[in-house]
Amino acid sequence: MTALPGRTTLLAAELAWLLRQAGPITLTTTHHDVLGPALQSTTPDQPPRYTPTAGGPWTHTIPATDLPALRAWLDRLDDDTPVRIGTATLADGTGTLLTARSGPQTIRIHQPINTAVEARCARCQQRRVVHPASPAWGHAPTPLCGTCWNRYADARAANDYVDWPDALRNADDDQITCALTSEEPTR
Repeated sequence: MTALPGRTTLLAAELAWLLRQAGPITLTTTHHDVLGPALQSTTPDQPPRYTPTAGGPWTHTIPATDLPALRAWLDRLDDDTPVRIGTATLADGTGTLLTARSGPQTIRIHQPINTAVEARCARCQQRRVVHPASPAWGHAPTPLCGTCWNRYADARAANDYVDWPDALRNADDDQITCALTSEEPTR
């Protein structure tokens, strides 16, 4: 997610035209050679779109999943209605807030920060998007890809272990004895 706080005002029809593309869409204020100050809309594999605008410099990427709600909100407005759109980073650091306002009508879209990174999974050794292991899982390898992360989550939810190395690192003596001898653990 890309975000540089700021805001600008343009007509509802112009914003709707900028958002009438396959997402994700990055909105950036820029200076166009012909239009002057402009809001640029960029999407993967499509040429950028520009519309004249006023306001300070800012940039924000709108995920494809958030576009339908924003488009539906814009559809309720008259084409010549001014819309102020902008973005801000939340004070608690949990993400950004995209706000579009026209008079009393407002839509706010909270976008949490994506903490996932691409790296080698500590369990399967595949290079994938990984997440930190939960500290509640004991001695689990970290970071884990989604598949391995789910294996640990499912195993812990069932009071079980993923494999023998996991059991040897995390099980108590009674649990290991039970697994080896098929006896009930003494508790």
